[in-house]
Amino acid sequence: MGLSLAGLAISALVRKDYLLIVGYVIAGVGLGGQLPSTIVLVQELSPRSMSGRMVALLEAFTGIGGLLGVTLAFAVAPRLGWSTTYLVLCGCVLYTGVLRFTVPESPRWLASVGRIDDALAVLEQLGVSHGCDPSQDDVQPRDGKPITPTSDLSSSPKSKRAFLRQMIPTLVLWTLWVITSMSSYALGIYVPTLISLEGFNMYASWSTIALLSPAQVLGCLLAASVLDIHGRKRSIAGFATLAATVAVVLSYLPWSRATVIVGTCLVTVFLAGNWGCVLAYTPENYATTVRCRGVAYAFAVSRLAAAGGSLLYPHMFNVWVLSVPALTWVFAGSLAVVAVGLVPHFGYNPMEREEGNRLSAGESETDMESGLTSDGGEELSMDNRTEIGAQVRVISI
Repeated sequence: MGLSLAGLAISALVRKDYLLIVGYVIAGVGLGGQLPSTIVLVQELSPRSMSGRMVALLEAFTGIGGLLGVTLAFAVAPRLGWSTTYLVLCGCVLYTGVLRFTVPESPRWLASVGRIDDALAVLEQLGVSHGCDPSQDDVQPRDGKPITPTSDLSSSPKSKRAFLRQMIPTLVLWTLWVITSMSSYALGIYVPTLISLEGFNMYASWSTIALLSPAQVLGCLLAASVLDIHGRKRSIAGFATLAATVAVVLSYLPWSRATVIVGTCLVTVFLAGNWGCVLAYTPENYATTVRCRGVAYAFAVSRLAAAGGSLLYPHMFNVWVLSVPALTWVFAGSLAVVAVGLVPHFGYNPMEREEGNRLSAGESETDMESGLTSDGGEELSMDNRTEIGAQVRVISI
């Protein structure tokens, strides 16, 4: 967040082009680190039964932020100048930084690094604020066995096969992020831009651009309503298929004003819903100790894909001479194939980890009930029993 604020401040104060680019880069680095950490924090602070819903609702606020950005670009900047507009953004980022001090740290992360007392304090604070007692919640372990570092793996063929099995879900996840990112830019931005060459221009007026923000909010709300009912993978497949279908149909219809506006807004709704499901699914692929790092890697891979896509789209249209329907089929088909054919069959399955956790939790309870003893064979005191029980309870959330 500090980097974002510094980058925006530099952009507001400088007058040289190269310094403006430096400000953009610094702000981009800050934003790139802020997004994964925010998603992971919201996911870990949310109750297990509604973590996916909360992440999807968090994504809905990006639509509200987009509407604010449109207002700044078309209403504030022409009157007050771009420098003042950047200063307004600095104020928003600074306010967000102040709000961060009111948000508690993740109790799961605190427990994973041994700060049990702090984790219990956060749980108590959350329980009081929501009018419930976290100690009475019937929670299950969220993480499975600790991920074994690559350097600790033996060179035996069995260990190598196990390592490859662990890598497959990560590669599938990165593929999902790459295709989703490239398809979102292609179907949501580049195809409507190509349509404007022979039909209605969706991005010619701020009023039509502003319609995309409520559409994005609606898509995230739809994702939040179905995630906990149909599961992550089915929700991803459903939204991706709907987005691909609407985009292909739009590419063949007459590109009148009403058709382009309705079609583009529908594509935005389903793409936003798909993103909400992907963001809810991604943190669950990793244990607490590496969750933020894993989500950040997925973000980074998708940003590289988006940068490559911005060079690929014009090449496909100008050099390969693909028509608008053909280009739409390429990215819509890729999105549907990955979401329907790849992720459900080869992606990470949370149920496998939960089953392993229940078994390991049962073994832990049996070991504790069979007699908690110290190294010297003496039975542990009641205080020690209470402390161990607290550690098990916090880590299990």
